[in-house]
Amino acid sequence: MSSAQQPFGHLFPALDGGRHRRSVRINFIRFVKGRAMKILAVDDDQFILELVPTLLGAAGYDDITTVSSGAEALAAIRRAETDFDCLLFDIQMPGMDGIELCAQVRRMRAYRRVPIIMLTAMAEKDFIERAFAAGATDYITKPFDIAEMTARIRVAEKLVTAKFEADQSEGGRIGYTRFGAGHAFALADEVKIDEVDRLIDFFALGNYVSQLSRTGLSVSQVFAVKIDGVADLYARATTDEFMYALTEFADCISQVLVSDGYLMSYAGNGVFICISNNPALLPCQELEENIQALLTETNPTFDDGQPMALQASVGSPLRPNASRTQRVKKTFDRVVARVETRSDKKERSDVVEQRIPDRVASH
Repeated sequence: MSSAQQPFGHLFPALDGGRHRRSVRINFIRFVKGRAMKILAVDDDQFILELVPTLLGAAGYDDITTVSSGAEALAAIRRAETDFDCLLFDIQMPGMDGIELCAQVRRMRAYRRVPIIMLTAMAEKDFIERAFAAGATDYITKPFDIAEMTARIRVAEKLVTAKFEADQSEGGRIGYTRFGAGHAFALADEVKIDEVDRLIDFFALGNYVSQLSRTGLSVSQVFAVKIDGVADLYARATTDEFMYALTEFADCISQVLVSDGYLMSYAGNGVFICISNNPALLPCQELEENIQALLTETNPTFDDGQPMALQASVGSPLRPNASRTQRVKKTFDRVVARVETRSDKKERSDVVEQRIPDRVASH
């Protein structure tokens, strides 16, 4: 099995690992950055603002600030002496709604990777896709399931801890690289790509897929797009060049999908996983041709002016797995396997085409 085909279940332990314990009280407080995790909750409903600290306090999270509007939230973020570690935003609020608040916060450098969890009523699920597109990490539905809410906060805490440890590790490794070609990340890493429409964090995409309703499952299609020969690109390119290639490639995918009914994420190894609820989604062959046409038109180059000659493969789509506890792992594994098969088939075909002229010439 190639590194691109490694199962994704370990990345979503709270989503694929079975049922959560019903008990929400723990006998210790988890610490991040040497202190308790700092949470900001935003909701225009005073009852919710009183309920959230009570529920999370019972689970050991007691550093919680509550405000009732988007404007108050931005003010609280700006005046905070230490950054918040996790943000809870109600989606529907008067004035600035939670989606716009999420988008504004994501523009702040210190909050680009902070978990943002949307609070939403069941009837508001139409807003969920837009919230993820704006940068949401996860969402919790009202009325709150106590065990589910606690589990989601614990997952967010793990993200905060992992980011802090990564930042500390990078800070102590100035001028040092762990991987080939001078990169500080492996080819398989889900690196962060900014400023591409509807391109979200890989973990957030898993959260979105894991909570699809039955209706959402029936209208959604998941597929993967891969940069062919990405290992050679990774070996040749500088880090800036490689990130530029990923960004240009992602932007071409975004332009082809074009409608609002999709989300996508970078899964490492040159693979982008996409989910679409567009009933008019083009066949995978046509998607591939359109993406390739844009890549040819944009013609990304290395710093020395040489063309990168990026080639795209698109795997056939599938419906998300029906089982919520296995949906992310099984669905993502299958679409990655499909695009790997497509890419390998094209590579073998290219080799055959190159050999035929050689044989003709030899005769």
